[in-house]
Amino acid sequence: ASGNNFTYGATGTLNFNGSGSYGVSNTDVFWPPTNGPFNVNVLQGGVTLNSANRTVAGTFATAAGVTLNSSTLTLNGTAQINGGGFFNQSPIYGNASTLIYNTGLVPYGRGFEWSALGAGTIGTTVGYPNNVQLSGNTTLNYNNGTPLAKAINGNLTINSGSSFYMDYGGGASGGTLTVVGNIVNNGNLTLGNAVGDDLKLGGDFINTGTFNGN
Repeated sequence: ASGNNFTYGATGTLNFNGSGSYGVSNTDVFWPPTNGPFNVNVLQGGVTLNSANRTVAGTFATAAGVTLNSSTLTLNGTAQINGGGFFNQSPIYGNASTLIYNTGLVPYGRGFEWSALGAGTIGTTVGYPNNVQLSGNTTLNYNNGTPLAKAINGNLTINSGSSFYMDYGGGASGGTLTVVGNIVNNGNLTLGNAVGDDLKLGGDFINTGTFNGN
């Protein structure tokens, strides 16, 4: 596309549906630096931001790779990882955002989408989620080979059929998990099996599923 910048409606959506990672720069009129699409879907192929900082206020959903090449991606609404989706670098989450793991995979290894070490500042610290939700029969390998403490600024929700494992495969320490808000567990929640694999909770623990404190 060329010419004037696209103008999107209040709930306008931009879909990426290519065979390879589609590049975005500050001269691309289909995704202007300001007043861009409310929602963005990466359906296949992937997307690469090339020195192009972008903010998505609605839903950013991906089923392929997201690459931030000298770029910042700020997600203020729903950040949903579907089957095949992953981040090669960490986004920034706003204070009303929710990171949803909806991959249906057993397991899905936590990666750059949630990378901050311990607590951070929401809206500033890269890889520091606000709310986190597991859905779609997803099993999350929280440790994923990196035994470091993690935190979220809001609530952790585990839907029925999904599982959150801090000891997936009986592996090494995953580090302390700090949840500033509430935990709603309707699925499976299992802590780590080493000293320090603790859960620090600032709000309520609502458990109708299975909890294994190890």
